[in-house]
Amino acid sequence: MEENKQNCQVNNQENNQITQTEKEGGFIKKITTAGKSVVKRFFPGVPPASERPSITIEKMYEIGNRFAEKLFSIPEIAEKLKASKMILKMEYYDPENWEDNEPQITIDCTQDVIKVHTGPCDVKPIVTMRMHADTAHKFWMQKVNLMVAITKKEIQAIGPIPQVMKLLPIIKPGFELYKETLSELKLFELLAYPPEKNEKTSEEKSESPLPSSPST
Repeated sequence: MEENKQNCQVNNQENNQITQTEKEGGFIKKITTAGKSVVKRFFPGVPPASERPSITIEKMYEIGNRFAEKLFSIPEIAEKLKASKMILKMEYYDPENWEDNEPQITIDCTQDVIKVHTGPCDVKPIVTMRMHADTAHKFWMQKVNLMVAITKKEIQAIGPIPQVMKLLPIIKPGFELYKETLSELKLFELLAYPPEKNEKTSEEKSESPLPSSPST
């Protein structure tokens, strides 16, 4: 009897284990209910699709192209990026909204004019960064620290990361330009996300107790 109990505990631990998958960037969780195993995938720091704004891959490319045009049109930024000779490839995923489709953007700073390639291309990157689309948005909204996200595996990075970190001060104006881009494209829901921590959601507000009546 005691041996069966121990085996049951071991099986439960195995059924509920969480394993990280480098390719998908998230985690796989096996949940056993009434003898049936259900596999769920989730991503640290990323809420379910029902709790965040969603965009199409086409819209993401539109944002990326317009944003890049703004950023790289600033001469001092463009010159410093070209001097770095960096080729950066960014891979994004959002399986809840895009299933297995994964947009890619490659920034080639080795040319006389910085080239932006959307979708797969033949340009070989020096650094590849892979992340959930939600994480990418939060980075430009200044809600995600790049080095912390890499350490937590919220961003998977391949290549000489110190070279990328040196570019952060150069692209600092991009934070406001990203918000400006969202505003121009009338993506106001995305612009307001994520909400400030001290800002209650509508659901939280509805659950707040009503103010008590003044005593008479």
